[in-house]
Amino acid sequence: MKKIFIFFLFPVFITAGVIGLFWRYLDSFSETAGPSAVATDVFIEAGTNPKQIGVLLEKSGAISDARSFYYYLRFLSDDEERLKAGDYEFPARSTPAEIVDMMRKGKTKQIRITIPEGSNKRDIAEILERAGFGRAEETLALMNSLELLEKLRAPKVAGGIEGYLFPDTYYFPRRARVADILSRMRSRLDEVLDQNMHQKIEESGLDLNQVLTLASIVEKETGDPLERPEIAGVFLNRLARKMKLQTDPTVIYSVPHFDGNLTRANLRIDNPYNTYVYVGLPPGPIASPGLAAIKAVLWPATTRNLYFVSRNNGSHEFCPSLQCHNKAVKHWQLDYFKR
Repeated sequence: MKKIFIFFLFPVFITAGVIGLFWRYLDSFSETAGPSAVATDVFIEAGTNPKQIGVLLEKSGAISDARSFYYYLRFLSDDEERLKAGDYEFPARSTPAEIVDMMRKGKTKQIRITIPEGSNKRDIAEILERAGFGRAEETLALMNSLELLEKLRAPKVAGGIEGYLFPDTYYFPRRARVADILSRMRSRLDEVLDQNMHQKIEESGLDLNQVLTLASIVEKETGDPLERPEIAGVFLNRLARKMKLQTDPTVIYSVPHFDGNLTRANLRIDNPYNTYVYVGLPPGPIASPGLAAIKAVLWPATTRNLYFVSRNNGSHEFCPSLQCHNKAVKHWQLDYFKR
């Protein structure tokens, strides 16, 4: 009887031992560094099943064995159905457990893009092109499309989305759609305009488009944060007196393919963005203003000044009268360049 009992138990022990070894192997496999000595890029399309993921990872060199990876997913990790599709860059010698953790959290490879304050639409389109997100001309066409303007709640004026794409540093998946990138930049503007700022917009007597338009001019006129409220105050004073703003950046914006040389002929161009010809603000922003420029318009300096002229070092001399301004122009422009 004892021999018969051992005879029946022997296969059970063998089976239990094999299963134990199998589990131990999978546990060891999960913590074993992958064979690749360099980071590996793997693109996982939506709908790719776990077996196919294993094959892709093995082909890329991220893991040593696709079948073991599948069994690890199936029996140990509990993540078989929770892996996210996307474009991944797995560090060199990543373990299967680390790879699974990245895919479960959707830690896809991100491209860093910085949009400087004062960038216009073309600048942004070219930045996106250099980052690998489509051709600049196609992006510009998308920026001007009525469908996008409606979706992103931008005014249907000549500049379209100009000024509504907030300048900031962003991270996007390598295969992100340009439309989604532009949508994120537009959403970022909504995020930075807090309730206090919306209240100031209402109190200012300007609408959002006018605030962004004036802020974009302030942005282009100076890079000195300390001067922005003063420059905003000057322009608001001129608007209140129905004086022409006469600001060069708006003329430059209205000149196609501007070559860097602002001429008297440019100042006479009949274009609604030319503030030497038309009184008031242009139809829309001429660039993407940063938060400091927007705040300068909403909280401008209290000033009597109506003019300013560059000191040729990034700062400006401000004047309350034309006589003072003409004297400053002579000193900082005419005499300065003669010297």
